Amino acid sequence: MNKENIIGIDISKQSFDVSDHNAKHQVYTQDLDAFKKFLKAIPKDSICVMEATGIYHLQLANFLYANNIRVAVINPLRIKRFIQMHLKRNKTDKSDAKMIRLYGINQDIELYKPIDPDLQQSKDNYQTMEQFINIRASLKNKLEELKCKKSDSKLIQVVDNQIHNLTESIQELETEITTLISKSHAQLFSNLKSIAGIGTRTATILIISSNAFQHFDSAKQLSSFLFSPMGHPRNISELTCKVLLAHHPCLTVSILSASIQAGCK
Repeated sequence: MNKENIIGIDISKQSFDVSDHNAKHQVYTQDLDAFKKFLKAIPKDSICVMEATGIYHLQLANFLYANNIRVAVINPLRIKRFIQMHLKRNKTDKSDAKMIRLYGINQDIELYKPIDPDLQQSKDNYQTMEQFINIRASLKNKLEELKCKKSDSKLIQVVDNQIHNLTESIQELETEITTLISKSHAQLFSNLKSIAGIGTRTATILIISSNAFQHFDSAKQLSSFLFSPMGHPRNISELTCKVLLAHHPCLTVSILSASIQAGCK
């Protein structure tokens, strides 16, 4: 991979800082006009390296990819460690863009490819469903409290109606997720469900959580992505972890290994 024209980009909510191959610093706003202006300034055969910053990097990364610019999106923890290794203490957007560029020059980087639209929609649906489940749990506790206190019946009915509406929405979202996954990743979905004990819900969660098993070659890699060494969830929510472990109380390397093999079929 030619790394002569590495561009480092530090992204925030309102703007992004750029450090180019001449160590020149530029600041652009986070909007389409600024994206187009930046695109014109990018030299041929450049690679734009940026941190994964929640949702803020997605618009620019997808715009550049759509315009045939090579992009690398790096885990922010790796950037942080790289900066610490170079003993840099003064943290500014300008200095971060420069260090991101140096990371791109000195480290192995993998080129970015946007997530499959159906998988992204499934992720959005699942995250929304998780929020609804948490809200419903809170309302159920509140309902129990109101009933114990013999509160006003109208208030109890209002809370009960909200729980009912949330339950319907959760069911609709779960159905939509299953439909999307079974359509966009039919073979993978089928392979996972062929593993003893893995049903529709667990297969769906594994596909969504692992981005359809992209970038995983072993059960150890998948396990490290999903859980910390102490068994706490990492890159998945507490609720997702509970669902996985509820279906597989002993989510072992052998099960994860079978999942990886299913993903590679």
